Amino acid sequence: DFNSKSSIHHRYSHMRKLPELQNLLHACPHYAIWDDHDFGPNDSDRSFIHKEWTEEAFEMFWGNNGFGLPGMPGITGQFTYADVDVFLLDNRYFRCPQDVQNENRSILGDSQTEWLIEALKYSRAPFKLVAVGGQFLSDMADYENHANYPEERDYILKRLNDEGIEGVIFLTGDRHHTELSKLTLPNGHDVYDLTCSPLTSGYYDHSDEKNTHRVKGTIVGQRNFATLTFEGPRKERTLEIKVFAVDGEELWRHLITNN
Repeated sequence: DFNSKSSIHHRYSHMRKLPELQNLLHACPHYAIWDDHDFGPNDSDRSFIHKEWTEEAFEMFWGNNGFGLPGMPGITGQFTYADVDVFLLDNRYFRCPQDVQNENRSILGDSQTEWLIEALKYSRAPFKLVAVGGQFLSDMADYENHANYPEERDYILKRLNDEGIEGVIFLTGDRHHTELSKLTLPNGHDVYDLTCSPLTSGYYDHSDEKNTHRVKGTIVGQRNFATLTFEGPRKERTLEIKVFAVDGEELWRHLITNN
């Protein structure tokens, strides 16, 4: 569907007509990011020739409060819900091909990365959610994980540490399984990555993957979804993550305190 503009728009229109999806869209506000299959072909990157078409369709069908940084294309954005800041990243528009021989390999690109660090630094939110399509914190350099781009991943983690940025939770997907990863920075602050997928597509048991940052007991190899609940006084705020099977059965929960 990604080789013609009409096919791209047809796919969005078709999906929006599904009664099950309409029920979900009617239930609450929605913000969206994309990954390869929203952006273009499987495992696609900045070389995709029709990325302007898919960006146009994405902007037409999703109600985000903005798309892209000033003077820069893509779907990067940010919004605030109560006092939680959410940062929406574009991991496709500027993505260097994974196997290209390039000294400056990156997923987000310099401009988006610097914006993210500065926006996180500016934020006073107890928790700062960073939504991006692929796994960030896992140190398994396989598939399309950010660990395949170690220079950019290490740079972001170093800046989070050097700037003393607290309360960062990455929200990721792509992997057809769910797990929670945790990394303690040298300054003592914890960074988390909640990978949550899928709700409707195929699923896999990746419990044998060597992600050394995985929180024990959090990997799920079935269709599932998660909720995030924020409670407590501002300086004692907590985040509780709950993961459910599609029938509503709770599979695990994890409490995070703001540090």
